[in-house]
Amino acid sequence: MMACAGLESSEGDVEIAAAIEKPPPAGRWEGDETCGETVGGTPVAVYFSLEINDGSAHLTADGYQTAIDIHGRVEDSGEGDWQLVFDRNGEFSSPFKPAEVLFTLQEKGGGLAATPVEWVLNCSEVLALSPSTGG
Repeated sequence: MMACAGLESSEGDVEIAAAIEKPPPAGRWEGDETCGETVGGTPVAVYFSLEINDGSAHLTADGYQTAIDIHGRVEDSGEGDWQLVFDRNGEFSSPFKPAEVLFTLQEKGGGLAATPVEWVLNCSEVLALSPSTGG
């Protein structure tokens, strides 16, 4: 039996891996989560910005009782989508630890759908991120 980088063949042929790693999307996406207003009329909204370049990611979240600035990486999950993995804090601290998976990312409708793993959204199960139109 011949082995080649984890691929085996009993006939000398190299089997092609069924799942080929899908490169992460590159660009900048924005989205928000709104949950109405407080009793005093303050909007309960959090605005998200995600920038991905060569697999590196920078995520900011600003809004109602929220100020997050984190750096991470985007990895292929092996299931046709990606995982946003926490590496380090930016300007603000966060409760996350290195290598924690924060979101699962899927391409959806020209944007990205971010499903929380180690993150708590206030009122949504999935965060819709659209391509950024700003600079």
